[in-house]
Amino acid sequence: MMTWVQTQKLRRDEASLMTEWQTRWAQSACFNADGVVDYERWSALPDRKHIVVLLKETNGLHGSLVEFLYHGGSKTYYRTWNNVARWANMILNGTYWKFVPKSSLDDMVRNIAVVNLKKQAQKRYGRPPGKMRTC
Repeated sequence: MMTWVQTQKLRRDEASLMTEWQTRWAQSACFNADGVVDYERWSALPDRKHIVVLLKETNGLHGSLVEFLYHGGSKTYYRTWNNVARWANMILNGTYWKFVPKSSLDDMVRNIAVVNLKKQAQKRYGRPPGKMRTC
C-alpha cells in the first residue's frame, strides 16, 4: 500500500511526464495521455497487485485515455474493456465474472493504469495499407 506522500509524488511525476511529452509532440492536439486511472484506488491496492494494461494505440480516441476511463468511457467501450475488468477482478478478488455489468466495469477499471505504446490515435479501417487516418 502506498503512502499519501508516495501517491502525490506519483501523480506529480506522471503529470510532468505527460506534459513534457505533449509539448514535444509534433501534433500535440493528437496526444493521448495515459497513466493511473484513479490514484486513490491505485494507492490503496495491496503490494504486488498493481495492474498495468499495455496497449498498442487508442483507435481513434482524441484526448486522455485516463479521463475517458475515469468518467465511464463511451457507449461502445464495453466491448474492449469488459475483458480488462474481468481480468482485474480475477487478479484482485480471485473471482471470475461470466458477465460484467456496466457498473462493475466502470468501478474495476479505476483500479488499473493504462499505457499506450503509440501516443497518437490512428485508424486504418477501410483504407489501403500505408494510408493512415490520423487525428
